[in-house]
Amino acid sequence: VVNNPLTPIIPLAEALYNSTKDNTGTAIGEYPAEEVEALATAIEKAKAISDADATDTDANDLQAAMDAVKYILPTVGQYYQIHSSLAAFTETKAAYSNGTQPEWKTLNEDDQSFYWQAVATADGGVAFKNAKDGKYLQGHGKDQAWTMADESTNAGISVKIFAKDENAKGYEYGLIIGDCQMHAMNHGGGTGNGSYFAGYDTNSANSASSWFIVKVDYKEFHDVTYNFVYNGDV
Repeated sequence: VVNNPLTPIIPLAEALYNSTKDNTGTAIGEYPAEEVEALATAIEKAKAISDADATDTDANDLQAAMDAVKYILPTVGQYYQIHSSLAAFTETKAAYSNGTQPEWKTLNEDDQSFYWQAVATADGGVAFKNAKDGKYLQGHGKDQAWTMADESTNAGISVKIFAKDENAKGYEYGLIIGDCQMHAMNHGGGTGNGSYFAGYDTNSANSASSWFIVKVDYKEFHDVTYNFVYNGDV
């Protein structure tokens, strides 16, 4: 009995192709036409390989073609959290705004600054607006610290898939603005407690540059004042 590693992947690849072939382009929610066409070619190639000749390498090639299609653009209006894929972190580390620049530390679900809304940019892209301070995630060149801006003045965000994540968090993404991706500084290989972000090489799937966006329901946050009475005084 020949165990063809392509057998379970081909139906998934065909389903992905069928769901994307009529929705290609560069707009929000569309899929890159070049990658969709490459997936179609990879499917035909996979089908032409006999059970006896199919290898794990062939399966990996087809999976890579599927992953390339799943190029993600955040959905306008949706809120997200930005989580680290660094497996060495024992707690969920996430991006937040301190009002001046984006930083990372252990996620606090009850902190507005960890919530980011995707908003449309003038050039048809997407920017991330912080729910707490209303400022935009602003990328800069390689080795330059990212900042928060009152307006989205540069290119929108794109999300590049590097690989299937080994720690079951989904896919490893590079969160990219312009020609650089978001890199967690002072991560210490997982021992760091928090720091800022700087631009990094978009061709490197460095673990501290691998992040994934998580769709979340935005909570309603309210400032509440509690009055206490002590010895008859409020």
